[in-house]
Amino acid sequence: MTLVEVMVAIFVMVMLTLGILAVLMQSRRLTEGSIDEQTATTIASGYLEQMRNMDLGSLCNLDTNGTPQLAASYTIPTLYPQPDTSTEATPDPLATSVGTPPNPSTITPGTTPSGVVDNLKSFDMAKTYGSTNIGSSDTSDTSGGVTLNAVTATTTWQALWPGALNYPTTTTGTTSSTTTNPTPTTTTPGINDLHMNVWVWITDLSGTNANATKVYGITLFYTWQYKDGARIRYAMNSLRTIRSDVPTY
Repeated sequence: MTLVEVMVAIFVMVMLTLGILAVLMQSRRLTEGSIDEQTATTIASGYLEQMRNMDLGSLCNLDTNGTPQLAASYTIPTLYPQPDTSTEATPDPLATSVGTPPNPSTITPGTTPSGVVDNLKSFDMAKTYGSTNIGSSDTSDTSGGVTLNAVTATTTWQALWPGALNYPTTTTGTTSSTTTNPTPTTTTPGINDLHMNVWVWITDLSGTNANATKVYGITLFYTWQYKDGARIRYAMNSLRTIRSDVPTY
């Protein structure tokens, strides 16, 4: 009887331990997902604020007569601000999509609709790399024998984000950016980075009254990739604002 009681007690203790472990693992997954969501929202809001406050010619692709050229995709000269105040911001442009922004309910997060221009971005989220370079090896952070923070631990966007359509032709950063001045990488994103896809539409919302100030709508959809356990998932959100001839501060 004593042996049976001990075995039952051990069984109950194992069940309780497994339950607590499952709760802790789920809590960590939710926390990591929340961090990625907040970071993606902050980055997207930063792009939006830049567009609200830049000159109208850059935002709306105005010709020499001051007429917006919105019928074709063009590049908005947004910047990536450096955390080191001694270093200037680096170019981090966004290409626009043409036409009417789609209804969010019709979009599958992670899959680009036909005709939409992707702005694929990768932001360093490594936690334990050396202070010299984000490409430096970190032997304590490995997966499948691959050192996640090594220079070789990069992949192509096509492999990383199969649902995207339009891949960047130029890079806005490299894997050798320093930790004090990290730069988003568009061509060789790191395995453990935060991966985002940004879609931008600039639309003319001006009325027919010739005396009214010209008003333009800015629509920004952003999707981010995150890990839910061993699974790769995608989430999406959108931001909208308006901009007139006069910058909004």
